[in-house]
Amino acid sequence: MSKAIIFDMDGTLFQTNLILEPALEETFDVLRKENLWDTKTPIEQYRVHTFHLPT
Repeated sequence: MSKAIIFDMDGTLFQTNLILEPALEETFDVLRKENLWDTKTPIEQYRVHTFHLPT
């Protein structure tokens, strides 16, 4: 049996942004609860660096 893993790093196959932003919010909520992060979720940085969108 053949096995494969597909990495869709730029959203070509799947609209990654639809799950990335809610996942980031949840992740940073946990970090804030554990006092490991104290500011808002840096979604703009992820948009720029992951999706190459202008700020």
